[in-house]
Amino acid sequence: MRVINRKEFLQMRKNTIFATYEPCVFGRLCIKGESFEDDFLFTDFMETGLNFNIYSDLLDNRKSVLIDLSSQSRDGIFEDEQMFVIFEDKDIEHLIDRLKMCL
Repeated sequence: MRVINRKEFLQMRKNTIFATYEPCVFGRLCIKGESFEDDFLFTDFMETGLNFNIYSDLLDNRKSVLIDLSSQSRDGIFEDEQMFVIFEDKDIEHLIDRLKMCL
């Protein structure tokens, strides 16, 4: 992993795994989408596609719901000082190997 600034982040390729970063604090794990001008799209591993009906199924009906990793949100924050931690290829390979152990 490495920490980069917003300007560098906006230049990163689509499908970069990242989290926002403040000294000693990591944000939620996300997948970067397209960048445009001074903004970008992203997929949040834990929030995408979870509308009221899905929350109801999860909580009230105790149903199993497949997470939606195809939905995207727009950042829209425009904080030039925002830092990001990005996962590099070796980090992703390590993460995949570890996740396979959870199956």
